[in-house]
Amino acid sequence: MKLHTFVGRDSSRPNSEDRVEILRRDGSVLIALADGAGGSAGGAEAAELAVRTILESDAGPDPAAWVMCLAEVDRRLYEAGGGETTAVAVFISPDCVVGASVGDSGAWIVYPSRHENLTGRQQRKPLLGSGVAVPVLFEYREEGGVVLAATDGLLKYTSPEKICEVICRTERELAPGSLIDLVRLRSGSLQDDVAVALCDRGRTPTRDSPA
Repeated sequence: MKLHTFVGRDSSRPNSEDRVEILRRDGSVLIALADGAGGSAGGAEAAELAVRTILESDAGPDPAAWVMCLAEVDRRLYEAGGGETTAVAVFISPDCVVGASVGDSGAWIVYPSRHENLTGRQQRKPLLGSGVAVPVLFEYREEGGVVLAATDGLLKYTSPEKICEVICRTERELAPGSLIDLVRLRSGSLQDDVAVALCDRGRTPTRDSPA
């Protein structure tokens, strides 16, 4: 089964501190997403380091290994005296969705009639770079669904119902832009940087399609 991925990022500022990347590897997908802490020096650089470290990891389907990956990011940032960041690492295959997270960025899996908050148990603070961050793993074994990873620029400013409706009713290629538009002000600007990634695991009809 082919996993289809889509990504989007936008900001109303010249220098966004949100980062998102997708890596395909041996029939699986790895999403690396981070939101550098605003108001402190080095937030964007911290997010860059988090994403790069996640993409370089070979943790694969072991959720505990993703905890160790994010703990390594925390250590490296703290020892370098750099900034702080949230992070979400999501390893996706047809059989599982596993990973780890820190902060208020999140990962969900969305079905036509429900969604699961994979990162619902995560610790919002302290962030990576504090030296005392507590990454929390997640593991999900049901088939199908669309995996969403997003920074709080999306999750904080609209409802889960609206997010799920866009994912289920919009063509996948257009969904990242439509999700960002949910939180766009009438002026066209955004209240915060936004980064989103989607991975369609298949066997998930839209609400208007036959099951």
